[in-house]
Amino acid sequence: MNGDGLNLEMVSLSRQVYSGTVDHVTAPSYQGDMEIYRGHCAIMALLKPGQIKVNTSQQEIIYYYVSGGVLEVYNNTVSILADTIIRAEDIDEAATVMDQQQLEQLLSNRQAGRNYGKMLTKMTQARAKLRTVRNYSRNIKNTS
Repeated sequence: MNGDGLNLEMVSLSRQVYSGTVDHVTAPSYQGDMEIYRGHCAIMALLKPGQIKVNTSQQEIIYYYVSGGVLEVYNNTVSILADTIIRAEDIDEAATVMDQQQLEQLLSNRQAGRNYGKMLTKMTQARAKLRTVRNYSRNIKNTS
């Protein structure tokens, strides 16, 4: 790692998603969004479903969806561990909208039954995924 940046490691259950030096990263914790720069104090936090925004050292912004997980900051290294981390450009917006609509219908018709909590979690994740892909799309349009 160079002396000017922050080392970022993001790992999902299936693979290493990102490894490199960044300017800063924003992540969705249950206490609110955390914006982390070089020199940040050591901390651990639980992440809620939402958007991770990576500002690279090359002035690029990369958006990711995270299903929730754990974030650790120690010695200018940010480690994010999660079940699911997906780059925003790889999210199928239409499929996510359909998933959200199906979940809303099941929840509104009280068809979830004993799976109500699980369905609610899936709904929260679908909404967060949709916000992530739409923020990415908006950012692409604004930089074009």
